[in-house]
Amino acid sequence: MRLRTAATVAAALIALGSCTGDAGTVEVRDAWARDTAPSQTSAALYFTVANPGESAFRITTVKVPARIARTTTLHRSMQTGTGEHDMATMRPVESVRVAAHSDVTFAPGGLHVMMEELRRPLHSGDHFTMTRERTSGTPLRAEVTVRTS
Repeated sequence: MRLRTAATVAAALIALGSCTGDAGTVEVRDAWARDTAPSQTSAALYFTVANPGESAFRITTVKVPARIARTTTLHRSMQTGTGEHDMATMRPVESVRVAAHSDVTFAPGGLHVMMEELRRPLHSGDHFTMTRERTSGTPLRAEVTVRTS
């Protein structure tokens, strides 16, 4: 089963792993998620988007297969307060701007995608495809690798 899934993902990446913009190829690199506990119902997804082109765009939606999670939401984590009153919070964001000639990294403690209502636990070594919708151009697809926490 995993071999068939990996072959399907590889084929999708060859066909759709990047897209060409007006002056370069938009790339998605290093897409990953942490493995989860059996009872865990959500997980974060991280990656970097590189835009070497002349035009900015916005990431508006990130999708994962229905067999992985029911919904996904763009989020930003932030620290509020100081000292013993320091608290980490997370807020949904409507879209993420990727400026021309720049990278945007979705990483722990900052931007990320929440995969909610997980259909099953994520195990280290699992792979699945994520699709990022943009305000312009074709969707971006990339393989996600699940890593050990």
